[in-house]
Amino acid sequence: MKKLLGVFIILSACSGNIERNPRTLNLLQLDGEPMGCRFLYALDAEAEVFNRNDAIIYLENRIVEQARPGNAYWITNMETSSNSWSLFGKDRTFLITANVYNCPANVVTRNDASRRAGYINR
Repeated sequence: MKKLLGVFIILSACSGNIERNPRTLNLLQLDGEPMGCRFLYALDAEAEVFNRNDAIIYLENRIVEQARPGNAYWITNMETSSNSWSLFGKDRTFLITANVYNCPANVVTRNDASRRAGYINR
């Protein structure tokens, strides 16, 4: 029983293990392509983490570490692949592609504009 409890504690401690860079607090995640923003670059990130939230934190940390960090990003693609060889470690790898932008404070995305016009995105 003690061994089982020890394994549970070790596995629990491993989740959520990515520290958020304080500069990511100024970063805005967009739900669609922004309008009126300046595109800076596309970033590909590969994160071996336990969950989607950790993968997004990893991506945001990568963005703020760039020479031109930008202030907004849009995730254009997120895929996962299984780490079948991993016994106790991270069981998935997240492959993320994001576009990074420099946007004004009142940024509007194409999704926002479509909703305001009465269109339904499918």
